[in-house]
Amino acid sequence: MMRLLFLVLFVLSGLLAHSCTIDSYVLTRPTCLYSADGQLQIQASGAVGITYSIDGGLTFSASNTFSNLAPGTYFIVIQSPLPCSVSDTVYIAPQSQLSAGGTVSTNTIFPGESVVFSSYSHNATSTLFDFGDGSDTTGLTQVVHSYNQIGAFTPMLIVSDGICFDTITFSVTVAGESSLYVPNVFTPNNDDVNDLFFPRAFGMRSLECTIMNRYGEIVHSWIGTKGFWDGYTFPAGVACSEGTYFYWIKAEGLDGKSYNVNGSITLLR
Repeated sequence: MMRLLFLVLFVLSGLLAHSCTIDSYVLTRPTCLYSADGQLQIQASGAVGITYSIDGGLTFSASNTFSNLAPGTYFIVIQSPLPCSVSDTVYIAPQSQLSAGGTVSTNTIFPGESVVFSSYSHNATSTLFDFGDGSDTTGLTQVVHSYNQIGAFTPMLIVSDGICFDTITFSVTVAGESSLYVPNVFTPNNDDVNDLFFPRAFGMRSLECTIMNRYGEIVHSWIGTKGFWDGYTFPAGVACSEGTYFYWIKAEGLDGKSYNVNGSITLLR
């Protein structure tokens, strides 16, 4: 009996003596928020044949050094054939917290009209707006710019904090004239193909749409150029049956042109 107890204690003491541990980390932080030049070295001890993982144990490496890392949270696991296993979590922050952010007041205008560009960037010390038409300006967080040529433009906001650069792009279309096209059928069956009814409106300042059934009852309506009908009544949310419905659309283009159109739309499921 004493001999068995001695063997058990001996085995337990051996396991305890060889339990692996994570002692420390050596970090090289990535330079920028969107760069992948960081490095992580895991210092571990207590066992031989230790392997290392930074993805929660999905993959292991005999090397304790991991390179080309982006900012983020890494799930550390070390293990050895003893067996022993230890896990931990490490967050690697970038050296620079620079992040570009901004808005445009509108995406569609007519020649001679203006767009307001605003920067809401984080930790930026310098700002440049490239308007995409050959002109730019620096040092401002909000600027008004007029476009005089018809076409599609891709303005860009470029910011820096002296260490990193970050950019964000916008879309501005300078239209020649407004237009309105109304489809005559849609199929709201949740297959992501023609599930919504909406007029294809280009260069509109305002738009109102009303949908009625054959009895003249309003089943849906909206105000705004981004509205649509999904085939349900509003606000009850009841699925409308297949059949013919009628629309009335009143709109005004940015070029001053007025629209007052009506017609029928077929709903198929």
